[in-house]
Amino acid sequence: MADLRVIAVASKLLGSAKSLGDLGQSFGATLTESEVRYLMSSEWARTAEDIVWRRSKLGLRLSPAEIAAIDDWIAAHRVLPESSLLEAGGRQ
Repeated sequence: MADLRVIAVASKLLGSAKSLGDLGQSFGATLTESEVRYLMSSEWARTAEDIVWRRSKLGLRLSPAEIAAIDDWIAAHRVLPESSLLEAGGRQ
């Protein structure tokens, strides 16, 4: 059953990508925009710290500047919590 979850996550991450470039911005250490978007929407990641230390150990391989770039990207692409709740079927 775990294999099906891995396939579902991979499918969601990769979408229709045919090349590495299709996964969006590369933040370093193989972390791409597509994965950050997935972690934000499906794993509730809200900060670079959340991604590089809590959901992975990429912080060991990323420089402080690369981690700051992830935080900047997240800030520019963050969905307001109210919008997320409404999309999930919450009430207005």
